[in-house]
Amino acid sequence: WAVSSIKHYADDNYRQNLTLSGVCRLYFINEKYAGQLFKAQIGQSFHSYLNSVRLKKAVELLLKGDWKIIDIAMLCGFNNVTYFNRKFSECYGTSPGEYRKAKQKISPPE
Repeated sequence: WAVSSIKHYADDNYRQNLTLSGVCRLYFINEKYAGQLFKAQIGQSFHSYLNSVRLKKAVELLLKGDWKIIDIAMLCGFNNVTYFNRKFSECYGTSPGEYRKAKQKISPPE
């Protein structure tokens, strides 16, 4: 139940400044134990999972409209656009702006 609760909380509140310790305090769970359980059951750390949720949401916003990259970063819970760009590039192999351009060439807006 602990990992499920933490995962659902991250899914619903990814826009906020979340930490595993903060979420564990909400559920009265030991942070170290929860971190180990989370990694064992989900296959990645809480922080990595949270970033992946945020990046998936960022992709949705990139493809939906003409949001500025900095606005997308902030809307998805990244407090630093440089960090957002680095994480996005690590995950998708390109910058957010280039990703948007490439996807718009493949499927132009209707």
